[in-house]
Amino acid sequence: SWGGGGGNRMVPYLRSGGGGIVHDSILYMLADKCKQGDVQTLAMVSLLSKDILHIHEEWITRWVYEYIELLRMRKLHNEATAMIQLSKGPMAEVNQEAKVALTCSKCGHSAQDPRTKEGERGYVCKFCRISMTRCSLCQLPVRGLYVWCQGCGHGGHFKHMMEWFGSPEGEGVCPSGCLHRCHRSQLITLQM
Repeated sequence: SWGGGGGNRMVPYLRSGGGGIVHDSILYMLADKCKQGDVQTLAMVSLLSKDILHIHEEWITRWVYEYIELLRMRKLHNEATAMIQLSKGPMAEVNQEAKVALTCSKCGHSAQDPRTKEGERGYVCKFCRISMTRCSLCQLPVRGLYVWCQGCGHGGHFKHMMEWFGSPEGEGVCPSGCLHRCHRSQLITLQM
């Protein structure tokens, strides 16, 4: 949470390396946005002007991380991915702490929900009885290495996904048909 005086704590950090009325105005605007909890403005302005404003990397990383989490909660995965790509430097260590949330594509229940279990067919939703780790290409449940796009969330068997993205028809196309422009660089692998 960035409200409740967080802006007052950060003002000394923002003042380092200052100069000029525009510079100072932007810094005070950021302090005000910090008090309001406006992580979108904080993340974007600090990333785009970090070299000019001399904002401490710790603050930029915190704001960007909070904004990415907000985008993910709102299921804006493409926008979250774009933010990660825009903020390569500050997010290097944050990305190492990424968490994976597995949810049922039919009813939305989480795999961490106590009402779901790991069965012989992979993670199965106790409500819908469908596999939560179904391959977008062959439609069979995935056991072993599961690969998915962090932009849209679709995935499948490691071998199938590598073949798909290695072929000309799979370049920039999601195998599920969701119209997201998936790329190999967006893929994540998880042992199921």
